[in-house]
Order: sequence, then structure tokens, then C-alpha cells
Amino acid sequence: MDPADLPRPNEAAPGPARVLPQGAVVEGLVDTALDATVRTGEAGVVRRLIAELGALGGDSRWEAASLLLGLLATRPVYGLGEQQGVERLRAVARAAEPVTALVLSLQAVHRAEGASAARETWEQAPEALRKLALAQLFISVACTIGTGDGRLDPKRTVRLIRAVVIDAPAA
Repeated sequence: MDPADLPRPNEAAPGPARVLPQGAVVEGLVDTALDATVRTGEAGVVRRLIAELGALGGDSRWEAASLLLGLLATRPVYGLGEQQGVERLRAVARAAEPVTALVLSLQAVHRAEGASAARETWEQAPEALRKLALAQLFISVACTIGTGDGRLDPKRTVRLIRAVVIDAPAA
């Protein structure tokens, strides 16, 4: 299914009339894009997801980031306990380039203080940096958690990070 085929908030879906809250649309877009990314490894899928979330407006990009942070929080960090993992995320973030620093900071704050505190960190970052961080979070979920079709393999993960995050045109 193409993410464009999903109903938008307050738009009736085919068949009996129903209205989907924006969060349900965001979750549907993310799920559909995760499936397609794991299957194909194509950068266009990630770019379309980010664009579609932007077109939804409102808090859709944050909602997607929050969903992805929640998924990543189900896994241990660096094989460490929760507190040690949070400390390690923060330490690595201090030495990382801006996109990775934001992604790791978001994960640390989300794990230690919750989604509301992570949102404050998110909102302090410039919009262009948030888009790239969202793409990196998405790719992280595709390679670490994946879908019923498996996970994104390391080679395609590196290719996607390069194509969508590192070599991304200035927004």
C-alpha cells in the first residue's frame, strides 16, 4: 500500500464513513513505510514518508518521532542496563555530528525523562535538523527492529543513511 492511499485526518475512508485521528494516520504512514523500507531499502520511501508527514502538518513529524523513540526504547542500548545505556547515549551524543547528536539525545531524554521531555529537546532543534533526525530514527528502527518481513541489513542501512541523511540536499 502506498502511504498516499491512507486516509488523512478527518477524511472519510472508503466504505462506511470514518474519521481517523492524525495519530492513527501517522502510525499507518510509518508502518507502511517501514514495511516498504525493509523490503526494498529504497531512499525514496524514507523521503516520501518525511514529505507526507510534513504535508499532514501539525505535530505529525513529532508524533512519528515519538512513535519511533518508543519502539527503540523497547531494546537495550549497547547491551547495557537502562541507566548505563542512557549515560552512554549522552556521552556518544556529545561527540557526534549534529544529526546523530540529536537522535541520541532524543533517545536518552525519552528513556530517562519520558516523551514530554523528549519533545522539548525536539522543539529546540532547527526544522532542517529535525527532518534529518526523523529519517535517521526511522532507519534505526528499520535496521534494529524491522517488520514481519525482517530487518534492514547493514549494507542497505549504510546506503540509506548516506542517501537520506548524510548526502541530503539542504532543506
